[in-house]
Amino acid sequence: MTSFQSIMDELHTPIFNYLLRLLCNRDDAEDALQEVWMKVIRQRDNYNDQGKFTSWIYRIAHNHCLDHFRKRKRRMEDSENTGDEGFSVIERTETDEPSPLDALLEQEQLGVLENAVGELPEAIREVYILRAVHDVPFKDIAEIQDSPLGTVLSRMHQAVNRLKKLIDFDASPAQEIV
Repeated sequence: MTSFQSIMDELHTPIFNYLLRLLCNRDDAEDALQEVWMKVIRQRDNYNDQGKFTSWIYRIAHNHCLDHFRKRKRRMEDSENTGDEGFSVIERTETDEPSPLDALLEQEQLGVLENAVGELPEAIREVYILRAVHDVPFKDIAEIQDSPLGTVLSRMHQAVNRLKKLIDFDASPAQEIV
């Protein structure tokens, strides 16, 4: 197996999940993944050893998403894509078997959080997803977005504040059942 093949095998799922969460459409994410790998192959000579290779690939994926958003914005100026494609922006993890009521409450809260994350502006949403879902360090996110570290930290702060405003789990109607 070639070293490039091993890199593709290792990064295939994380890059696909990243694209899926940003593009909110499985078909677009699959197409984008193929395009990203083609760009990596074509631009391999442009990689310099100063940054992490994975950050460089995420940067290519980031730029591809920006191009996609620009094209989509031109095509559909007024319409919004809800992104309900059967996946979650926020990974759901299974723990001990919750009670049916707890499971319902958790599912409702995750749905509210997922919708709120989907309402964030793209740059802020991207920082939130990279950090909260993929656990990418802020320094690497700054590289991916080609932004100063302070800007990335500010975007994360904005994401958290906006999510707090959009989500009020304490006032959830389902909790009145308890």
